[in-house]
Amino acid sequence: MLTIERELERIDLEIDRLEGRKKYAEQTVAYSLVSVHFGKKTRPGPLGWVFYGLYRGIKWLFVWD
Repeated sequence: MLTIERELERIDLEIDRLEGRKKYAEQTVAYSLVSVHFGKKTRPGPLGWVFYGLYRGIKWLFVWD
């Protein structure tokens, strides 16, 4: 009987611990904030266009869309 009682107490403590973690996760998610920033798209300079072209060429060689 004592062994069963100790095991039930251990399981009860584990359940309480898991419920606490669940409650914490729910509260954390409830206060989450998502930020979206829109900005002006930048254009590359002369050297940037060279690397952009190189990137597009390599992408074309290895990745087919």
